[in-house]
Amino acid sequence: LADRAGEALVEAKPLEAKPDTTLRVKVARNPIDETDALLFHKTSARGRYDDALAECQPCDDVIFRNSRGEVTESTIANVVLFSEGKHWTPPREAGLLAGTFREELIAKGELLERAITVEELERAGSFFLVNSVRGWMPSELVSATRQQLPAQLGAVSR
Repeated sequence: LADRAGEALVEAKPLEAKPDTTLRVKVARNPIDETDALLFHKTSARGRYDDALAECQPCDDVIFRNSRGEVTESTIANVVLFSEGKHWTPPREAGLLAGTFREELIAKGELLERAITVEELERAGSFFLVNSVRGWMPSELVSATRQQLPAQLGAVSR
């Protein structure tokens, strides 16, 4: 961040405790524009993420999808699906920020890339969200009938 004179601004916020239960996640109503350059960079332009999270309440996070119905990322993390005996994550080209922990897991061979459809994620029901601050976070999609239940966890910020 910078002020009007171009001087750097620094913000510090306390990190909320890592939830010890499964995150309750919903799929965003509208697809992202996978050609938007801001998707591929960590920035303070978080309006799309904040709006989607506010719109999905009650939930702990939101999964985004592109125009092809492929999973991209959440508001705070990369998505990992266990299928066919392997851990999969969407490729950067789907329209996501390739997080540092995701990249580390790929480099170690613990994570492979391939397209993951929303339907596939719905069938699986459970998956992981991963980021370098919180590590592996067990997650589950909240179905339409369960969306009326109060959230068990507070929203996690990225």
